[in-house]
Amino acid sequence: MTIKDGTVQINGKTVVSGFPLARFYHRSEKDFDRDEVIPPGRFFLIGLHPMSNDSRYWGYLDADKVSGFAYKLF
Repeated sequence: MTIKDGTVQINGKTVVSGFPLARFYHRSEKDFDRDEVIPPGRFFLIGLHPMSNDSRYWGYLDADKVSGFAYKLF
């Protein structure tokens, strides 16, 4: 997983661009840059909404913290 210049790529594929909530964390997009392997037993979550507060900002989610699943109802 690589985050560079405001773009998140996983396995070389862009999954999301931009950090619209960075200002609420008092940080710039550049502060979130990293290049690392997602650790075993962890998830990197990306929301569908442009303003999602997701792993771009707070990091990985431990797999043992997942307590259920969400399904589309309609």
